[in-house]
Amino acid sequence: MRRYFLYCFMIAIVLGTPFIYSGDIYNGVITAKQIWFYCAMALLILIFGSGLINRKSVLLELNSIDIALIVFYAYFLIRAVYTPFTPLLYNVRFLNYSLLLLFYFIVKNIGTSYYSKESGENKKKILFYEIIIDILIITGLVQAIWGLLQLYGVLPSLHSIFKITGTFSNPAPYAIYLATIFLLTLGRLLLTPSSSFSKSSHYISFLTIIVIILILPATMNRASWVGVAVGSFIVLNYRYDFFRKIRKILNNMAKKLLALTFVVLIVGLSCTGLYLLKKGSSDGRLLIWEVTLGKIAEKPLFGYGVGRFEAEYNNWQADFFKSHPDEIDGSKGLVAGNTMYCFNEYLEMTSELGIIGLLLFLAIILYSLKETHKKATIIAPKDDKKRTDKELIAIINILVPSFIALLVMALISIPFYSLPTFIVYFLILALISSSVGSIKYKKLKVSQFVGSIAKFGSVIIIFSASLLLMLKVRQQIITFKIWDNAIHMYQAGYIKEARKSYSDIYISLRYNGSFLQYFGKALNIAEEYPQSIEILEQALKFTSDEVLFTTLGDNYKALERYSDAEKAYQYAFLMAPNKLYPLYLLTNLYFDSGQYQKAIKIAEKALNKNIKVESTAINEMLQAMNEIIIKIKNEEEVF
Repeated sequence: MRRYFLYCFMIAIVLGTPFIYSGDIYNGVITAKQIWFYCAMALLILIFGSGLINRKSVLLELNSIDIALIVFYAYFLIRAVYTPFTPLLYNVRFLNYSLLLLFYFIVKNIGTSYYSKESGENKKKILFYEIIIDILIITGLVQAIWGLLQLYGVLPSLHSIFKITGTFSNPAPYAIYLATIFLLTLGRLLLTPSSSFSKSSHYISFLTIIVIILILPATMNRASWVGVAVGSFIVLNYRYDFFRKIRKILNNMAKKLLALTFVVLIVGLSCTGLYLLKKGSSDGRLLIWEVTLGKIAEKPLFGYGVGRFEAEYNNWQADFFKSHPDEIDGSKGLVAGNTMYCFNEYLEMTSELGIIGLLLFLAIILYSLKETHKKATIIAPKDDKKRTDKELIAIINILVPSFIALLVMALISIPFYSLPTFIVYFLILALISSSVGSIKYKKLKVSQFVGSIAKFGSVIIIFSASLLLMLKVRQQIITFKIWDNAIHMYQAGYIKEARKSYSDIYISLRYNGSFLQYFGKALNIAEEYPQSIEILEQALKFTSDEVLFTTLGDNYKALERYSDAEKAYQYAFLMAPNKLYPLYLLTNLYFDSGQYQKAIKIAEKALNKNIKVESTAINEMLQAMNEIIIKIKNEEEVF
């Protein structure tokens, strides 16, 4: 029992990931969570692995969900190995999936190890589920209160633009996390048998529901609202059996057609309202999906590689506008910008892993829903035979709405890019898997000699994995601190000091596109143009945006490589056609290199351009380009 609660405590540490952030390391709201996750998993692997070593036999229990997940990961591993430029141990997407797979099987093993075939009550198993769900509910309560305090100015936001972020980087992952917890909490309130529901759990759940309802609309995140609506309907159907009652009412074709028309009308109006609520954002996502689909068609089977979307997308967007110049000054050009996310997890996964990867991932979902459908049922069925294990059925009913809601939100947002939410996804999947039973159950008995060898090998693997993770944690804390200090020195004007700091951590972060871009910019300011070009060309393997290309253009211009500078500035403009800065740089390039007619042409194009966001800097650039036109024309009149 002591080890049982130790496991719950370690899982709680992993689930504490959302609350970790730091102001002392680079991008501390995100990187601190990643570091914490590595550290927590190192400890969990060590403790769980040590417990396995003492067992006399190995328990093998797999179901269709486990097999689908293993097959997907096997393909994922192979695709990661053959992903260009980034080695496995530096591929953050690969490392997260690998550790979450371990987390999944650890959680599942803990759940199944307390299953008793002799007892229909399975009290320890149910207690384990309830403890984990209650921990998640508490994290949601704290996050919701945190957001309310930010809304009223008591706590600072962790984003320079948005007022409400919780302990996340922006409102989107925050809202999606709250939506997921909201549905777990609603299920806990409505579907848990009263016999297993303590007063404290009831009060905490009720308070969590209220606070999340208060803060979620203020986030203005439409994906979370859709997830809550879909998930809540599923919870309420489990509680009140809507579908059975509706089927009784719709007893002829006319009623069915009328109901279908009503549903289509409601869904259509809701979608239209959500689209118009943030039309610019909606149009931007439609553009991203259009561009991504076009590139998927070029590599449909295997995709571009694990984690490659961030590196490739802005290049894809530049290619799109190069092929569709008529769209540059249209609505698509106006909403285009630097993009790191697809805002559709399935499209992004297809672009990275191909259709094969997507189908294998969908197989996990399919088998999960299939297995839960066998077990899940309405909370108060007429057939008493279905009530033999009410508590276990209630647990499945609690988990399924959140699971489905996450999958729905993944259609229009980025739940899997947020590490805390991705952890919750794998946790829910593990709890579902451990609750639906297995297709294979046996104990593997081996000789004492083989057992000793296996234990020795297990010790080596467990301690090696934990040690490697802890070493990675130590390295990242040091390097991200130096990186953050280098940024501050750069901003304060201490360019040489910043350049030295970047050089010191180059080896550790040579596969990090953001770092290489910062380093290249510092070298540019230090007037080390050839070295800056070299570093920025390395950065192009891992990331891309118009700032990177404008910096490359500045380097080429300083070296009087005007043709290369022209191409870089033009490419930067194609990446984000609504940005004025690349046109401003291009105008100055033509003017400084004596290409006056080209300078006038680009300057007039910029002056006639629709400006997305007015600012002092924009007005200054427009004024400077207007002065260039006047100056050129005056000189032409003189001659």
